Amino acid sequence: MRRLFFWLIVLLVIAGAGLYFFADTVLKVAIERGGSSLAETDVAVESLDVAVTESEGSINITGLTIANPQGFSDSVLLSLQGINLVIDIERSSLSVLAIEELRVDNPQITYELGGGGNNMDKLMENIERNVGGSSSGSGSGMAPRYIIDQLIVTPGEVTIQLGSGKIASASLPEINLTDIGADSGGVTAGELGEIIMSQINVGVTTQVTVGALANVIGGGIGAVGGTVGDTGKAVGESIGGAIKGIFDRD
Repeated sequence: MRRLFFWLIVLLVIAGAGLYFFADTVLKVAIERGGSSLAETDVAVESLDVAVTESEGSINITGLTIANPQGFSDSVLLSLQGINLVIDIERSSLSVLAIEELRVDNPQITYELGGGGNNMDKLMENIERNVGGSSSGSGSGMAPRYIIDQLIVTPGEVTIQLGSGKIASASLPEINLTDIGADSGGVTAGELGEIIMSQINVGVTTQVTVGALANVIGGGIGAVGGTVGDTGKAVGESIGGAIKGIFDRD
């Protein structure tokens, strides 16, 4: 579970390293095809723009969505209004990518509980299965590192959909972090994902209260109590997971 939303930002971060080589359409198709293949569900990008100057490069994605995996409803599991990545070319090297700003706008998540588990766990099972064959010998010492001057995840919403079809929702908090990796020579994609996951985990667990879920279920406070912590943890990990994972698996 810890790799859903990591898969997203790291995809952009790594894509940023190849900024000079990909035209807008090629990178858009690469994200859609690569993401869909790994997730075994539809990953779609509404539009993507790449811009490069002598000192700066940027990738701007509008309307990124990840559909529910097979066995769940037709709801979209994760949608992002936009993602913007700005790279400081002059400060970047082959081993360290300097990012001026990484911004994720308005994440919307549907956390669906069913008889066979939940949609996020199923999605992560798909991803882990499809990248599992490359876990050995990838040379973790060669993994690129990232310094991020500012990371912003704007407020969003998580919808909790139960097997009965009843729904509750809660706000996702804004995240605003600065100087990530500045004192350590950069962080790995996995470390970046963990930072984001922990921030969202705290906020979601606070927002998704026992009372809110109890109203949806119509009772059963004892059963709901465990769901609250699990849901907060799962959503935090999912937002972190899409950021970390398509190209990085540590």
